[in-house]
Amino acid sequence: MADAVTKGMIADSGLHDYKIDLISIDYTASKLVIMLKDLKGGDAELVVCPFSELNITHDEPWGKGSYIVSSELTSEGGRETMLLELNSGDSITVKYA
Repeated sequence: MADAVTKGMIADSGLHDYKIDLISIDYTASKLVIMLKDLKGGDAELVVCPFSELNITHDEPWGKGSYIVSSELTSEGGRETMLLELNSGDSITVKYA
């Protein structure tokens, strides 16, 4: 579950221009941590625990990049889905209850 602050950051492209710095997974604890940097170099983190599904692409169809261009949060059937789209054309999708 993501907390209210995290949900507010994700919704409506609230993470636009944040840079993905590090992605960490604790599989046993079902915990995902995404470390971010804002344009001023400040640190932020997204923590999702427990997550049930994770999909990350790294094909870079638009070239190299690690900045978030859009972020959204949707709910369906008691599960939430976080979608981060990067300036490389790649995406990160996380599903959790």
